[in-house]
Amino acid sequence: MNKENVVGWGFTRYVVSEIGPMAGTRMAVDPNVPKVERFIRLGGEPFLIRYNSRLPVVVYVPEGVDVRYRNWRAEPELKKAKEG
Repeated sequence: MNKENVVGWGFTRYVVSEIGPMAGTRMAVDPNVPKVERFIRLGGEPFLIRYNSRLPVVVYVPEGVDVRYRNWRAEPELKKAKEG
């Protein structure tokens, strides 16, 4: 994934130009097991973007690729950690 600054607009766009081969295993797959559609994360680790409600988050991906996101927010109340 490449980060590109959009000149004159003040925000970053994220571009995934191509999806390459995914990691595999040397173990044979039972041909009788039904195929299951799954979501596979790009790069394995979650990609975190600092959110600013005043700027858009723009992500370009190849056709047929899903973009999934989750907004994390801080709770208004601080909680004390348990000792242990």
